[in-house]
Amino acid sequence: MEDISIGIAFFAAAVGIVAIIFKYLNNEKNRRYAVMEKAIESGQPLPENFFTVKKEEKRSFEYFKSGIIFTFLGVVFWILFFLGYFKEQAFAFIFIGAFFTAFGSAFLLIGLLRRNQEKNEKQNKNE
Repeated sequence: MEDISIGIAFFAAAVGIVAIIFKYLNNEKNRRYAVMEKAIESGQPLPENFFTVKKEEKRSFEYFKSGIIFTFLGVVFWILFFLGYFKEQAFAFIFIGAFFTAFGSAFLLIGLLRRNQEKNEKQNKNE
């Protein structure tokens, strides 16, 4: 029973982390749309550079780099668990290893998605 719950916890953590990261990335865009809607409703003009001013987004390589670091940390905790160190805190090592592995996997997934988005943006600029 414990083996199944560990697997479920790992995938639930991965899904939760990915959802939180996507929610955070989407938050900024939603705030800009809310400001735009309020300005239109009140009849206020929007500045000319309102749509072009953006903070620089992370490139896909930065997400990959973070993903590799977190995944490596997770693997280290898994190795410590499987080698039998700290038997009294075995559950803590399983949890921490699953957390870092899921977090790293989420960053790797976001890096893949960003890389595809960057490729599409380059193709659209060339056309």
